Amino acid sequence: MEKPVANAAGFKPNIAGFICQTCCDKCPDRVPRIKKGSIAPFHFLAYTCAAKVSDQQILEAFAAGADGVLICGCLVGECESRGDNITVLRDIHTRTTMLKEAAIKPERLRREWVCAPGGESILSVMANFSEHIQLLGPLQAPAP
Repeated sequence: MEKPVANAAGFKPNIAGFICQTCCDKCPDRVPRIKKGSIAPFHFLAYTCAAKVSDQQILEAFAAGADGVLICGCLVGECESRGDNITVLRDIHTRTTMLKEAAIKPERLRREWVCAPGGESILSVMANFSEHIQLLGPLQAPAP
């Protein structure tokens, strides 16, 4: 389990984001601020198909200091990738188990379907996740 946070005052989360370039470019806000890197506290952004984000990439993001990892991709049925994002739905349970085994709260990882017609704005999703991680506090090393 994660150690309890003694004092998270002034905490600014470090968040890794895996963002689908294809669907996020279709967002109404066209993510210009994301591409310029001005969306704090996302310190690492990779533009890749959400279905291609591996367990290893998620664990590496946490090991590199991320307090949370956000994966944003196309709405179900809207994915232009051959693998489609149905694969991601199957991976959710496996990843929850993987994080528990690594002593990381599963709620520090979120998968969101964004943009495309009817989808939520990527900027709104990122702001919401940032607030969520702010409330959780910094990721702490597992207790001995």
